[in-house]
Amino acid sequence: MTHNLLEVLEGQVFTNSATVERLMVTFAGYYFQALDHYADHGSLPPVWDRVTARLQPAPVALLLGANAHINHDLPLALRDSVTMPSTFRNDYLAINRILVTSVEQLLAVYQLPTALMRPATSWVLTRMLVHWRRRAWRNSWHLPLVGQVQQGLSNRV
Repeated sequence: MTHNLLEVLEGQVFTNSATVERLMVTFAGYYFQALDHYADHGSLPPVWDRVTARLQPAPVALLLGANAHINHDLPLALRDSVTMPSTFRNDYLAINRILVTSVEQLLAVYQLPTALMRPATSWVLTRMLVHWRRRAWRNSWHLPLVGQVQQGLSNRV
């Protein structure tokens, strides 16, 4: 996903590429905070617990991780990165179109499922990710202001 976004950023497809880039960096930062927490404490933050709660097949663990990252971290990253939501919304929605390519690539890399079922699986996964991203967009504007979020980050992990 990140690789596909970087390619599109170079092509200047977005109205506000600087905000898209800032969002990408901030969103990735939350992911790396979770990994750092795991490295330091041997466990993931509570919102990520289901990913490692029990042994999961790789596809299930990927979905659980994506769910935690999108539904928890993305609203925080949006609140930290986007100062004018009304002017950024179209760029945010454009990212969903990039998801289609990313999902298809992930399925091919993991050889999931069989080639015959891949288009249907891609369609379902893309719809699920887009739904999570819509919810993240709505939820982000109900969070405290940026300074308050930054202050509360240490309590999150």
